[in-house]
Amino acid sequence: MPFAAALAGGTRDACRTYIRPFLTHRAHREDAFDEVLDAFVTTS
Repeated sequence: MPFAAALAGGTRDACRTYIRPFLTHRAHREDAFDEVLDAFVTTS
């Protein structure tokens, strides 16, 4: 969404909270992206 950066861009924790559900929604394991989540947060 175009407004995502404005909503979740304030802190790394806010970005992590916003991005995590998109990564885990269809993953077989709930923790499948835990090790790489920071990479998504850093590049967003």
